[in-house]
Amino acid sequence: MKLVTYANDSGPRAGLLDGDHVYDLQDAADAFTAQAGAVGAKLPNDVRALLDLGDVGLAQARRVLGFAQEQGGDAPFAHAASEVSLLPPISNPGKIICLAGNFADHIREGGDEPPEKSQQTPRYFWKPNSVLVGQDQPVRLWEMSASVDWELELAAVIGKSGRDISAADAPSHIAGYTIFNDISSRDMNLPWEREEREMDDFFDWLNGKWFDTHGPMGPFIATADEIPDPHNLAMSLSVNGIERQRGNTGQMIFNCFELIEYITRIVTLEPGDVISTGTPAGVGAAAGASLVDGDSIEATIERLGTLRNPVLG
Repeated sequence: MKLVTYANDSGPRAGLLDGDHVYDLQDAADAFTAQAGAVGAKLPNDVRALLDLGDVGLAQARRVLGFAQEQGGDAPFAHAASEVSLLPPISNPGKIICLAGNFADHIREGGDEPPEKSQQTPRYFWKPNSVLVGQDQPVRLWEMSASVDWELELAAVIGKSGRDISAADAPSHIAGYTIFNDISSRDMNLPWEREEREMDDFFDWLNGKWFDTHGPMGPFIATADEIPDPHNLAMSLSVNGIERQRGNTGQMIFNCFELIEYITRIVTLEPGDVISTGTPAGVGAAAGASLVDGDSIEATIERLGTLRNPVLG
């Protein structure tokens, strides 16, 4: 099942993507409920609210999808996928947690050698919701961002709350997976003089992850049952049709389940939280390249589609 959020005259709406159609989740559920024997099928119009319902909500959504498929594209709750604008599949995650240095080849292209896994811990940081953009929405270049880079990543979307979750139990807490592009400003172009302080470089790096629109996500969330092995998915990213990154999620140093185990020793994960798991080699900084006005980015992960975003200066 593929969960989306699409733009509607009344605001963002949760939908079910199925081939050439997007079915409005709430409207399809209401139509289903109106049929005899469809008790309990009422669903919200927000993907995060759907995830708050847990496995029961997702099971109901699957029943609604089956009903919608029977009704077909002429149903009043059906929209042609080509005619709707897809927003980030979750527009309001409670947390966007990203990983730095989680692919050995990416560490090496930066000039360092990755330490033994047993001797390191995951390095994670947070991005605000304001970074999010969806399918075909632009990545903006800002005055304070001097060198802007791409980072193709697999993101796990949390479906069940928990703390101190073991790696073995982590799969049951994941609702699904999507594509995330951790757009990163490698250098800050400050419009004023400053007296350098210790750790300014670290905070510049961190601030360079936070610019508005620098978090494309989507085009959909594939529920976990559609991804038998999240650690064996081909990944590739191109800029203007030229391939820049190619890898596999199996190359992660810490896999999705191990990351959840580590993170939940510190914070509670909640439905709708997003964990973006790091990028393989091929970032622009390693080749002296940067995004410029007019570029077009295509980020692809096997089973998760292609996330497309133009770049605007």
